[in-house]
Amino acid sequence: MHAIHTAHSSHTPPGRRRVAAAWAACRRVAAVVVLTLATGALVSWGSATPAAAATGSDPNTDLYIVGQYNSTLLRIAAGGGETNVGSGLSDPYQLTRASDGSLYIADAGNNRIVRIAADGTQTTAVTGLSYPNAVNIDSNGTIYVGQGNQLLKVVNGVQSTITVSGGVTPYGIAVDPSDNVFVSDYTRNRIIKVTSGGVVSVYATGIAFPTGIVADSNGVVYVTSATAYSVYRIATDGTKTTFATGIQYSWGLAIDGGGNLFASSNGSSSVYKMAPDFPGGNASAIVTGLNSPIGLAVSTVPPAPTVVTGVAGDTKVAVSWTGSATHGGKPITNYTVTSNPGNHTCSTSGATTCEVTGLTNGQAYTFTVTGTNNGGATGRSANSAPSAQVTPAAPGPPTAPASLTVTPANGALDLSFPPAGGGGIIRYEVSVDGGTWTTLTTAGTNPLTGTVSSLTNGTTYGIRVRAVNANGDGAAVGPINGTPRTVPGAPTLQTANPGDTTAELVLTPPSTGGSPITGYQYSTDSGSTWHTLTTSAGTGGTRVGTVSSLTNGTPYTFVVRAVNAAGNGGASGGQTVTPATTPGQPTQLGVVRGDSSLDLTFTPPGNNGGNAITSYQVSTDNGATWSTVTTAAGNGGTRTATVTGLTNGTTYQVRVRAVNGVGAGTASAAEPGTPSTVPGAPTGVSAAAGNNTAEVTFTPPASDGGATIAGYEFSTDGGTTWATSATTAGAGGTRVATLTNLMNGVSYEVRVRAVNTRGNGPASAPASVVPGTPLPPEEVAIFGQTSSLAVTWSAPHDNGVPITGYTAYASPGLATCTADGDEHDCVLGGVAGTSYTVTVVAHASGMNSVPSAASNAAIPTAPAVPTTPPETTLLLTTEDGDISTAEPGQEIVVLGEGFAPYSTVSITLYSAPVVLGNAVANGSGSFRKAVIVPTSLAAGVHTIIASGVDPDGNPHSMKLVVTVAGAATADELPVTSTRYVGELVAVGAGWLLAGLGLYAAAGWLRRRSALD
Repeated sequence: MHAIHTAHSSHTPPGRRRVAAAWAACRRVAAVVVLTLATGALVSWGSATPAAAATGSDPNTDLYIVGQYNSTLLRIAAGGGETNVGSGLSDPYQLTRASDGSLYIADAGNNRIVRIAADGTQTTAVTGLSYPNAVNIDSNGTIYVGQGNQLLKVVNGVQSTITVSGGVTPYGIAVDPSDNVFVSDYTRNRIIKVTSGGVVSVYATGIAFPTGIVADSNGVVYVTSATAYSVYRIATDGTKTTFATGIQYSWGLAIDGGGNLFASSNGSSSVYKMAPDFPGGNASAIVTGLNSPIGLAVSTVPPAPTVVTGVAGDTKVAVSWTGSATHGGKPITNYTVTSNPGNHTCSTSGATTCEVTGLTNGQAYTFTVTGTNNGGATGRSANSAPSAQVTPAAPGPPTAPASLTVTPANGALDLSFPPAGGGGIIRYEVSVDGGTWTTLTTAGTNPLTGTVSSLTNGTTYGIRVRAVNANGDGAAVGPINGTPRTVPGAPTLQTANPGDTTAELVLTPPSTGGSPITGYQYSTDSGSTWHTLTTSAGTGGTRVGTVSSLTNGTPYTFVVRAVNAAGNGGASGGQTVTPATTPGQPTQLGVVRGDSSLDLTFTPPGNNGGNAITSYQVSTDNGATWSTVTTAAGNGGTRTATVTGLTNGTTYQVRVRAVNGVGAGTASAAEPGTPSTVPGAPTGVSAAAGNNTAEVTFTPPASDGGATIAGYEFSTDGGTTWATSATTAGAGGTRVATLTNLMNGVSYEVRVRAVNTRGNGPASAPASVVPGTPLPPEEVAIFGQTSSLAVTWSAPHDNGVPITGYTAYASPGLATCTADGDEHDCVLGGVAGTSYTVTVVAHASGMNSVPSAASNAAIPTAPAVPTTPPETTLLLTTEDGDISTAEPGQEIVVLGEGFAPYSTVSITLYSAPVVLGNAVANGSGSFRKAVIVPTSLAAGVHTIIASGVDPDGNPHSMKLVVTVAGAATADELPVTSTRYVGELVAVGAGWLLAGLGLYAAAGWLRRRSALD
């Protein structure tokens, strides 16, 4: 429940207007009436006795406040001071201030709209109303009135009703800068908008009992809520926010030129102010103690004038000042000057000088000035700061004019100056040479003007002016220099050079006319319009300027003129030019590869730069170099071209550009292209047979044709048919493929060709192959030999598969030997005393037979130890390298090579043979064996012999000659000790048995050969 202390300060329903006369009587009686309204609010009707004088003001704004119950319109001037405005009002409500400074008041009790002009004149603007309570006016003078449940539009005195869907109770009206009307629909808690075109709509809702409403310069709407104690802001998109709170029963809302918002509060008898950047929350009151404030309007007053000066005369002072910097949104209409002492005044209608008369000579005075922007006492600024003291004086010779302005003219100088002081002035005189005075004919009052003629343009004169009265010649002002001048002559436009949307103009400057040329202008429409031409020094005294923003391809005829302080000179003759630039960029470049060439398709530039395209250029190195290319018309307006002489497989970054008379245009975006052809022929083709397969090995083509080889195809029927087969990397850069589904025993001619994206390359030379697996060898036999085994066999039965070779395998151990396809024997290394059997495998073009049946068993024999070192030039070495000396008892690690793999090697020391040990050669026929030099070995030269067989079973020996230091005893011989005789006998026996074995084997081989 809200307590309200005035008859209409609460959310009173419209029906209350029907008893207005009764309320008018009640509000003049001190009583308290408590009513429960339809809204449920508790209303307290208070005394009609006027409140005490209001307290407070705004420093820059006049406030106009309707006091409903005392039927007054109170003006609180900016900075303070109260006056009542208007007369005869009865129960007034809302008011508004029009653009001409006049006030419009809803004079409800008199059923009219009252207009009070800026000068205070009061008239009736609209009559025949029924208790109007809201009013506003748009920029066209259309008046909008709210009364009861009606929204009226008044044009030239003719009233019409604006229909609002659902009805309307207008308690406030606002007009925005676009003449859109916003209405507070009090009982429906909404805002109605009426556009300048008459379209009615609901603009905002959810505002409890809206009353005062305004729109700022941007069209933002502000509205008060009588019961929510709030001001809402409604943005141009309809967004509603709370702008301020704490304003009880606010009815009036106004906005000044600076966007400051003012709200009247009937509940607190106050006026609140909110700046445009008000942060929200409770507003603060700037005026309190008002009597039932309802409607509210504001007027921003101008600031005080400044720089007030005075010039003394005889019982008078001529006062001048600087006008107000701003006008509060309204033009300054009046200035008033007041003297101190005496309060003598003078006024102007906007001029900033006037003469205060009736003063006392010898009395010092200061002067203040005020300005107003509404033609009356309202809207007046504060007083200016006072002038310096000025003392009027009795007549004498005139004083010098306070200032002198000299303006150049053609062969003349125009003068302007304020009147000289002293009074009784007969004439003014002028001097141009510092000594000679002539009469100056003047016009005007303040300032005075005159002209000195017959002067020479370009010559500077020192001008002095003085006044003359009956008391003599006055003091002179000046000298002030002035130089007569006229406009320049006409330039000569030599050339107009085309550029990219530009034209370069070259001109010869004209005569200056007595004043320096300050610039040049050009015209392209025969002088109808002119534009500034910025120039710089050219060659030979010329000036050069560039005109931009032209249209390429459009011819322009230029004329130019010079400008100096006197004005614009004559126009030059014309020069015609057509701006142009290089062509635009070709687009949609397509590149199709060819054999050492690239085929191009592109869309020509959409803009030829204002000059016809004459040719096209192509670059294959991304624009580093260019060459002309011949093009032909393609489909759909495209152009085609072919670039030749390229290298297959090299990727080129291709760009195209157009050329016209100006030059080469912008290049197209780069498009890669790689010339290519089919691959070359594979080489080095070989085929190894398999079981129903052939393994083909070949070297890829030397050239892939410039495109990556995607695969290989194979033919086994002379190239009639081809099939793709996967390949894998082989040794030495080869490729290997396996052909399947072949027939064993059938001879095939295999050809290979490479394939890339351009197609199939030529076929290779053929390679023959017969697939299939050979049968195993037969009749395998072996014979033991010195450190080796002699192996023989018979060829397998012929199954159509050509045999290319054989391999024999010893068991146990790793020893093998091989033979060509037409051979049937080989030798294996063996360890003496070990029993072996052998199997043989046949080979046919990569295919192997199963192993043969195992041979008979045989045992290799140890190498024989000769009594003297065998002859050999092959040298042993040691782990310590080549040595030539040794010590008795020294261990020597002997290294040898060239022996049959996995065969026994005997190491013997000479002079007298002493077997130091046996070694077994590794798979490469080398051995490593540590031996001990006998401790009893006599000093002298000795030989270490390694004996065995080579891979073919032939005797193989190596030697190491060493000198053993030390002296032999008397009973020692310079030969190997007899302690090793037994060993030597055993070795000799071994060699004898080996010889018998070889003899027997030879006899067997002879018999076998006879059988074969």
